[in-house]
Amino acid sequence: MHARTRGLAHAALVVSLIATCHSAFAQACFEWTRRQVLGPSARAGHAMAFDIRRGVTVLFGGSDVGLSGETWEWDGSAWTLRATSGPTPRTRHAMAYDARRGVTVLFGGNDGSVVGDTWEWDGTAWLQKPTRDPQFGTTTHSYTTRTAL
Repeated sequence: MHARTRGLAHAALVVSLIATCHSAFAQACFEWTRRQVLGPSARAGHAMAFDIRRGVTVLFGGSDVGLSGETWEWDGSAWTLRATSGPTPRTRHAMAYDARRGVTVLFGGNDGSVVGDTWEWDGTAWLQKPTRDPQFGTTTHSYTTRTAL
């Protein structure tokens, strides 16, 4: 067997072992567990962001039967309804956590018409922020800490 052929065969064996180990690891360590907990209704069009400072996932809005304006937080074991006031009830908005400022930022969406407003959640209350004539009207938005809002 040539050196190159041996090398390719060795590489194939290593890839196969890695795939097998990864598959076994994933099955042993990452299993879904159904939890019976009270929380937000089943919905679509909502947005979520993880607040690393407080260790919670923040969920806002969406639609079940109608539009929702609820803010929920998941701490890893329970949902808590945190607010029902703030941004108008909406779907198709975007949210991201700004670690530098310690706030969750919500932008845009659809509350019956396309909206281009910006809100910040500090874990206690929503605060509307001024926007500088954003380009909106799409259903996908992105946010980085380098973006000026």
